[in-house]
Amino acid sequence: MRFQIHWLRVSTKWIGGVVLFAQFSAVGHAGLEWSQRVLEKSWNVGQKSESFVFRFKNTGNYPVTISAVKASCGCTTAVLSKHKYLPGETGSVLANFQAGNREGLQEKRVIVLTDDPKASQVVLTLKTTIPVYASIKPQWLSWDQGETPIAKTSRLILAKEAELRVVSKTLASRHFVIETTETNGDYIVSVRPRSTKTDVSDRLVLGLKSSDGMETTLALDLRIGTGSRTPVIYGSLK
Repeated sequence: MRFQIHWLRVSTKWIGGVVLFAQFSAVGHAGLEWSQRVLEKSWNVGQKSESFVFRFKNTGNYPVTISAVKASCGCTTAVLSKHKYLPGETGSVLANFQAGNREGLQEKRVIVLTDDPKASQVVLTLKTTIPVYASIKPQWLSWDQGETPIAKTSRLILAKEAELRVVSKTLASRHFVIETTETNGDYIVSVRPRSTKTDVSDRLVLGLKSSDGMETTLALDLRIGTGSRTPVIYGSLK
């Protein structure tokens, strides 16, 4: 009888150990396995947006639920086809990036929130570099009050692959005379004030268009008188 009781105690401990091991084993094998957490793509002339697909698989032995996907920037959206993924199921997060008037290196993040105890938060990163299709140097021209109203110039630098040309010139006032001269694909913008007797602030907006219909604008700040000479320049692809 003593032997039987002792065997029962040992058996109970052994069974409990198996159950406990199985529980830890289940937790250890849970999770979404991502094919890539960082994606990088090139950018083409005239392109306005780009999509990035982050693929994953539930390699665990119980379901994982994605509660939310959050983008780090208003220029980026992220969507799921569904939220719950059974063991062995695959899925993806589709992120879409809108360029707007952005230029240069763009690096945006998408945060994925799940009920996976081993990876409740996953950070996905998308990268692209938007070329600078047009720039103007210097970005502003100025004259002192009473200075001889001579012409001053700024250079409009255009990316060759964009095939841009100046299609419009807009000023808010008639205080300046504007001339543009094309040289080897770039433009020299000549600005001459009609008079420098009074303080004047204005902005020359240059409209640019490519042969395939891409449009952009650049602005050159003009100033007569004393005060701030901080440039204001913008450009946007439409």
